[in-house]
Amino acid sequence: MNTTHEEHGCCEEDICGRNGCEGTIVKDTDMECCSCHISAPCGYCHCEVQCNECDWASRDENVQEQSTPLPPSDWYLQMKQREKEFLDQLNDHSFEFEKVAFRTESHSNSSMKKIGAFPRGMSIDQLKKEVDGTFGGRFEWVTENRFSFIAYTD
Repeated sequence: MNTTHEEHGCCEEDICGRNGCEGTIVKDTDMECCSCHISAPCGYCHCEVQCNECDWASRDENVQEQSTPLPPSDWYLQMKQREKEFLDQLNDHSFEFEKVAFRTESHSNSSMKKIGAFPRGMSIDQLKKEVDGTFGGRFEWVTENRFSFIAYTD
C-alpha cells in the first residue's frame, strides 16, 4: 500500500511545504501577544513561527476550542436540594424543629457563623453547648426558636 506522507515545516529554518510553498519558517513577527518587554524571551516569541512566503502561522493552528462545562454531579445537586429545603424550613416561621439544626458559613479567619433553629422550650445554655466553637462564641441574635451564633474556632 503506497501512502504519501507530506511533510510540512514547523521549526525555524524548515521549508514550509504547505500547498507547494517554498518559503522558510521564521520566528513570528506579530507583536500582538509579545511580552518580552516584561520578561524576555516570552512564551509567545519562543514558540510561535510563521512562513515568510505564504499566510501560514503556527498561532492560527494553536487556537484551543472552548470546552463546555460538565453538568453538575448528582451529589452536588442533592446537596443543593437539601440546602434549599433547610433554608425554606428556616424561613417558614410556622415550621417547628425537633432538634438543633444550623448551617455554617465563613465569618472571619478565626470564626464561623452558625445560623439555624432549635426546638421551642430549649434554654439558651443548652443551645450554646450545641453550637459553641472551640474557643467559645457569642449569639448575634436569638428569637423563640431561631438564632445566629458566631463560633470562635482559632
